[in-house]
Amino acid sequence: MPRAKTTLLQGTLDLIVLQLLQAEPTNGYDLMLRIQAISKDVLNVNAGSLYPALYRLEEQGWIRAEWASTEKGRKAKVYSLSAAGRKHLVDERATWERGCARSSRARTSSARCSTLALVAIAMVASWLPARRAASIDPVEAMRPEG
Repeated sequence: MPRAKTTLLQGTLDLIVLQLLQAEPTNGYDLMLRIQAISKDVLNVNAGSLYPALYRLEEQGWIRAEWASTEKGRKAKVYSLSAAGRKHLVDERATWERGCARSSRARTSSARCSTLALVAIAMVASWLPARRAASIDPVEAMRPEG
């Protein structure tokens, strides 16, 4: 039976992108693949959702974009987290953690908790740079940078 795709809560994609870019700068296509891989194909972000989010994040000053050559000699825009983006991510993480604490006390619906758990898994998994995930101690990897 094919797995159902999950619709992201508004703002979740921005946070996932910021978290992934905290690990290392990358291009948009690689971000799409990482989100899909981290979520084990539950989250499938298409270009029509990702690139507007990237432009919005760049406009807000939370990410920077630079043209660079890929390993295959092509030009690609590589996105990286700015200092303002790092601060925003820390602030949003704190807000998210407070919301989770309130949700657990209020015993929110299982669907809402499942969605929050999925976002948490995606964010925690994204703390690991994709190429080094297998070689990192998971407890160490879950500690925020800084």
